[in-house]
Amino acid sequence: PRHPAALELALRFGRGPRARALRAPTPSCQWVLSARHTSATMRGAREVCLAALVVTMMIMWYSVNLDSELGGGTASRRTMAAGSRRAWAGQEQARTSRGDGASRLAAAAAEASSAVVAVGTNGPVGPAGCPPGRRPYHVVMTAASGKYQEWQSRVAYFHYLKQKKLHPCSEMGGFTRLVNLPGGRPDKLVDEMPSVVVKQLNGGRGEGGDFGFIVMNRPWGVMQLLQTEHWKNIPEEYVLVLETDHLFMHPPKNKATATQPYAFKFYYMNAKDPKLVPVIRKYYTGPLDQVDPVGPSPAIMTKSMLEKITPAWWDFSLRMKRDDPDANREFGWVLEMWGYTLGVLSLGIHHVVDPDFQCEPQGTGMDGMGIYPIYHYTFDVRTDRIWSISKRTFHGRYFPKNYRTPPPCSSESHFALTGMFNEASAGLEKWEGEDAGGDKQSWPVPTQNWRNDHSAPAPASAAWTTPSAVAFSAPSGLTHAVVGTGPWSWGGNVFFFLARGVISAQKAPLGAIKGGTAWSGRWRFSNAADVATGGGDGAASGAAPLVVEFCGKTYKVAFELSSKWLMRATPLGGGEVEVATLEMPPPKETHSEESVRYVPGSLAAVLAGAGPFAWAGMTPATFLRGGRFQTPWGVGTWHAKAGFDGVVVATFFGIAHELRLGSRECGRLLSVRSSDGDRVPVSFTFEAECPGR
Repeated sequence: PRHPAALELALRFGRGPRARALRAPTPSCQWVLSARHTSATMRGAREVCLAALVVTMMIMWYSVNLDSELGGGTASRRTMAAGSRRAWAGQEQARTSRGDGASRLAAAAAEASSAVVAVGTNGPVGPAGCPPGRRPYHVVMTAASGKYQEWQSRVAYFHYLKQKKLHPCSEMGGFTRLVNLPGGRPDKLVDEMPSVVVKQLNGGRGEGGDFGFIVMNRPWGVMQLLQTEHWKNIPEEYVLVLETDHLFMHPPKNKATATQPYAFKFYYMNAKDPKLVPVIRKYYTGPLDQVDPVGPSPAIMTKSMLEKITPAWWDFSLRMKRDDPDANREFGWVLEMWGYTLGVLSLGIHHVVDPDFQCEPQGTGMDGMGIYPIYHYTFDVRTDRIWSISKRTFHGRYFPKNYRTPPPCSSESHFALTGMFNEASAGLEKWEGEDAGGDKQSWPVPTQNWRNDHSAPAPASAAWTTPSAVAFSAPSGLTHAVVGTGPWSWGGNVFFFLARGVISAQKAPLGAIKGGTAWSGRWRFSNAADVATGGGDGAASGAAPLVVEFCGKTYKVAFELSSKWLMRATPLGGGEVEVATLEMPPPKETHSEESVRYVPGSLAAVLAGAGPFAWAGMTPATFLRGGRFQTPWGVGTWHAKAGFDGVVVATFFGIAHELRLGSRECGRLLSVRSSDGDRVPVSFTFEAECPGR
């Protein structure tokens, strides 16, 4: 339909019912090809007819491709791949760009067209019958050479196809893998997905090199793509630029405009960072508020916008990498992202910025996954010390099949990522990863996390009771005055006595530390009588002793609660008495009042005195007595939100965050920053190991 004459020729000389229904080649050429005359004139005529037949078959191949969806079936992709390899074999090796400024960019554009092999087709914009108002975008996934990129590309394309099938009327259009390969030689994935193969920069530091930074191939590859017929024939008006570690969870909406690209807000692309400002000022002297915290992917924009942006993206990235040691030092692994951001800014272009365009879980992960269309698995994730995923572990080999699912009480993101990997590796042919065994062995019932520490402490001889999501009990016992206090100074460490029999500790002084570098212990009453009374009369000057266990040691602990609270810890089995102090204790008379202030079963009642929590993977965060909120970065405040039993407001650095319970059983919270809606996970964490173990 796009080329009626070409289609007619293709059908005339092609195979299949439609082709056979039409006439064969013209009688004149049939006679010339079959004649036995050997004159020079006849030989010339034969050559002309043979050439015409070859050209016609090429037109047929191109025309059939135009009507195939998402690159057609496997057989057609193999045919096209074979053709592309033959085409590459006859290409003249293109040179890399030389010169500076406009001349270098022009040279890059000119030679790009000679270095490209296009395989597969762009695919249709969408099926008929979809509602009006759609603005489809073509997915362009940038990729590089190597096994590491190969398995990621296959997983990404698998989930693209899945979402296309599940949501046929979404704005997702066709797909192109833009892959930089040495010499522009096609790889085996051109048989599997629509691909444009371009030349990869060499690893050197001179002309044509990537200066030891392979990510330079991303703008360089797009520069080459823009010169291809494949690019010109993409039917969608918009494109979505992705990387191989972006997985679709549902189709993104097109929020771009003709003048503004739509991009993700990266927290680490902060133009006001004091370390980055001197470098940024070399390339931009305007207001720092005007620097969008974005990168080139994920980003949706018009084709014409990408054509306008890409030369500046490449030029800024190259100049910073090649000529600016300060940019290399301060920008590090995101230098090419800054090349894009500052290059776009130099053109006076600004983005529609969205923190919910994708999610980037890290550390202990996150909940609330339903709002994000894309999972970007650039960071390592873990549950305690018993389960983890790091893509960097699989540089020279495939990710395994049948990966073990996360243990109970892991974040939603952990289950989502594992599920997407396992689904793709099981559904793709010839997956090269080993079988990891999956869930042949079930996870043991957790014994040292929120689930089993959610009830009041029991006597030393009793087993820990089953979880019960209630406020900590409120007898007049003075021991309960200790719950939710800290930091206590004890032997060069700082401790927090927390609800549900938990102790959190880390090396002094307090500061932001990554999850996994703090450690936890347990405390409990020493006898059933103290459990019943809460540890003594509130009018007493002391409190019932506790049994404290951490780092393989057990202590009997007694308190003196005066103007300066003291704790004396006697090692069971003998040893010197150790003394801990609490410099700023809360008024001891207020503990009973605090404990009954909260609505039973409310989030405030559940969190009172609780911890430790990891805030976006950083510990410790604890909800202390007197409305004090101990964060990894300093002390703030917390309180119940008036009229909302399920919401607690935590404030630090003058910024309020609303916390809601994601999992009562597992002690997972979701924080939404009031100023900009930024979401981070806040997860209960029990780090049982001790330093040096």
